[in-house]
Amino acid sequence: MNKTILTAIGIASVCGPLVAQTQLANKITSDTTLEAGNEYLIDGYTYVMPGATLTIEPGVTIYAAEGTGASASALVVTRGASINAVGTAVEPIVFTPISSKTATLGPDDSGMWGGVIILGNGILNSNKSGSFTGDYPTQDVEGMVPATGDESLINYGGSDSSESSGTFRYVSIRHGGTVISEGNEINGLTLGGVGSGTTIDHVEVFGNKDDAIEIFGGAVNLDYIVAAFSYDDSLDLDEGWQGQVQHFFAIQRKGGEGLDDKGDKGGEWDGNDKPATREPLMLLQLANATFVGMGTEASNTAINIRANGAAEVYNSLFVEYNKMLQIDKDSDEATLGRFNDGDIKFEGNLWYSSTAANNTVTGLAVAGDSYVAGLDAFFSGTNQIVDPGLTVSRTAGSFALDVTPAADSAAITAGTVNVPAGLAKKSYRGAFDTYYNWATGWTKLYEDGYFVMEGTWFEHPKWGWMYLNSGALEVASYVYFQETDQWVWLASEDDTGFWTYLFR
Repeated sequence: MNKTILTAIGIASVCGPLVAQTQLANKITSDTTLEAGNEYLIDGYTYVMPGATLTIEPGVTIYAAEGTGASASALVVTRGASINAVGTAVEPIVFTPISSKTATLGPDDSGMWGGVIILGNGILNSNKSGSFTGDYPTQDVEGMVPATGDESLINYGGSDSSESSGTFRYVSIRHGGTVISEGNEINGLTLGGVGSGTTIDHVEVFGNKDDAIEIFGGAVNLDYIVAAFSYDDSLDLDEGWQGQVQHFFAIQRKGGEGLDDKGDKGGEWDGNDKPATREPLMLLQLANATFVGMGTEASNTAINIRANGAAEVYNSLFVEYNKMLQIDKDSDEATLGRFNDGDIKFEGNLWYSSTAANNTVTGLAVAGDSYVAGLDAFFSGTNQIVDPGLTVSRTAGSFALDVTPAADSAAITAGTVNVPAGLAKKSYRGAFDTYYNWATGWTKLYEDGYFVMEGTWFEHPKWGWMYLNSGALEVASYVYFQETDQWVWLASEDDTGFWTYLFR
């Protein structure tokens, strides 16, 4: 296939003088590569058209012109198109508003552009109208106002939940979620009918006006995900999605201090729109997640399961929420039926409410006539109510957010439970183990100095000066070399101060 070569042009940004950037066409019709060392701009809706592949090389930044409504900027990988965006821990791919070139943006800077939308032919079990022809529903993705003649480009759904829309790896999506209309925003990453052949891992969504990630149908899986300071949910599921998620870290946006917008729930997991009980039945299998809530605010609930949804959650941490679990009965009692059938499981998790009085087997669930009763078993058995000892901070530059549990934490010392096939059984609970924060090096949380960075600079005999971010150098221990993404066994130290290394 032909490769499109993009020519750099001068574009006046809203921030100041002309800069050498390449503006992407609003319709990418042939295979196109965004090359490292160049800057790119999307202005308005940029569609990767069916049959075309957009390749983005490591280290590329894609800036977005800012706007709302039909003037918003968004990248849409249409049904039948493909994206090959593969960054690295050292050279991530970044999507960010154009003003980030000249201004320092934080969690309060949201809704400045749209987001990234990937659409596929995966199976949906319903759509919002409840009206469709044939055996397979389709749907138009939320949050967009396409131009006349482009309506089909925002449609998703079909009969193949195994197809591939490409690879999306080491990508940071920042300050998106522009408002189209009241209650209608674009998510940071929207996945509509995306199949299991698609690879999505090491993705961060930072400061999005709506949900961090929302999945509509299909069967795509996620691994190594960061959802930071979303104004709505961290992980929203709809329309019969069936898939697995592992290593998921969410930290909710707080309200207070004059901020009307705040994070809603860690997870809002819906099974169907209309009809309410059509198959395939939604099922999430989640392992090694860390959900950090907003503290004692009344609306602060970790997980809400509803609309015929179901989930199996293993070896995860839920902290800093007022309440932990809300399972709606629904008017048709479909979710209640799945609860009674044992489709909803929580095993091997640690729970610790920010409200001390709620840290009992009867205090962690949202109760009432509208919600499923009898949730005590979810907070006992292989689950524990105990503080895993994380340090929560939402201050940039403080280097205070510590998501790796100490070696004596219950997240490390307590035994973990087995997980379903397709998920890896880890020896720890939560998204991180003691020695390795996989979100360092490539995320905005790392770039802006949120994470604790305890370590040692030392001179490596082969690679020169390196930073050891897992603690002090000690003989007979494993350490992690950030620059080379390798775990190393320290065997011995010689008289010159150099070490003998054995690579794992």
